[in-house]
Amino acid sequence: MVHGAQGAGDPARGGWQGVTWTRGGEPLTHLWQDNKAVHWHPWGGEAPPNRHHSVFFEGLKDTDLAARARIPIENTKAAVLLVSGRDDRAWPSSLYSKMVVSTLSRHDHPHLVRHLDFDDAGHAINLPFVPSTQLSREHPVSKVPYTNGGTPSGNARADEGSWRGVLAFLDELTRPAG
Repeated sequence: MVHGAQGAGDPARGGWQGVTWTRGGEPLTHLWQDNKAVHWHPWGGEAPPNRHHSVFFEGLKDTDLAARARIPIENTKAAVLLVSGRDDRAWPSSLYSKMVVSTLSRHDHPHLVRHLDFDDAGHAINLPFVPSTQLSREHPVSKVPYTNGGTPSGNARADEGSWRGVLAFLDELTRPAG
């Protein structure tokens, strides 16, 4: 899905509903743009750190807008690797990744597709041996406290597992045929 800027949106340009992405200089439709189903603002003053990913689930209920904001992944001509955390509190990365895999399968995508999905992992899946204990932080633009989710141990397992998974994916892509 194409999304707006959420808390990073410039209030002078429409805030979280404002233009975020363009193609050929034209704004792309995004999931927050006059969404009929979203009745909750992710940065609306809830006690920090707030869990704002549920606004994404609400956003998908406006099915007409979701169809217009959908990225046509079936048009890709490449292998696809998706990495997600099942406790991603920034957005529903696990659900979105499953939607991508399903779409590619329905379209008989001829290239390699892998989805690495980790229990107890949040949004900030990183490299192994990077500290995984900072669960809450302040947004650099909006200054609103938020959490990316996961647990320190779940995030650490995802960091290591995703690193190994990326290396295996690249190995599988570059292995000589035969």
